[in-house]
Amino acid sequence: MEEKIASSLGVEADCIVLSSGADRIIELVLRHVARSSKRLVIPVPGFQMYARLSKALGLGAELVALPVGSHEGLRDEVRSGDAVVIGSPNNPDGKVLDAKAVEALLRECAWLVLDEAYAEYARVSFAPLAASHPNLIVMRTFSKAFALAGLRVGYLVASGDVAKSIRQLTGPYEVSSVGIEACTAALDDPEYYGKVVDLTCKNRSKLLEELRGFGRLEVFPSQGNFLLLKLRGADAAGVSEALKQRNVLVRNCSGWEGLDGEFVRVTVGTWSELALFISSLKEVLGS
Repeated sequence: MEEKIASSLGVEADCIVLSSGADRIIELVLRHVARSSKRLVIPVPGFQMYARLSKALGLGAELVALPVGSHEGLRDEVRSGDAVVIGSPNNPDGKVLDAKAVEALLRECAWLVLDEAYAEYARVSFAPLAASHPNLIVMRTFSKAFALAGLRVGYLVASGDVAKSIRQLTGPYEVSSVGIEACTAALDDPEYYGKVVDLTCKNRSKLLEELRGFGRLEVFPSQGNFLLLKLRGADAAGVSEALKQRNVLVRNCSGWEGLDGEFVRVTVGTWSELALFISSLKEVLGS
């Protein structure tokens, strides 16, 4: 399957390392970059597993707060010798690094680790650059756009030498044969998954416009398959529970590092699902 992934990205197969889901890939990458970096930098808000796994591995990580929905100030926080781990699109606010920021970070830090779990929805990926940039590692997964989360298949893209080094940290049975077959079949049907992504992005735009009409919300534009909402004068835990009673599940993000206030995150599904969410949220907020 490495050959098929590599072909889709325009890199060589030896640049791909498969493993059992994104969390395992994050673990492998953290273990690798910690060997040759002076400091591990994790911008927040961000995917919570970066900090949790770094703590479990005994790595001292410095959490750097960035504005929600922006990368302002990131370059000022990075020093020579740093390893920076960041999502693009970022979870939970959906922001994406631009090419100039990536180029600057690659010049300034020892390692730039990009988590592109949601890259299909942004239609922007820096994975092809990893083959020719020895300090860039890009992490990807089949759990999101391909909807194969239960099979636990993730991979990373890096230069051949870096991939070889990380591959030595893996076990002999990282991915199941069922997972390989399913992911191979998914890669063989780009037209179908392209339509799914297109529809998700269309629904994301419609949902954003609908929610901007709510008086008690601040909505952050996103390039992922989710939107982050900041509640005004409402409790995230209470809103989440009230929505659950209406058969609508959202993620309570109010306790996440880097989020100052009451936040919930909603995944973009079908429009019938989103219509139920919109009507239920109106009831709960009284908007």
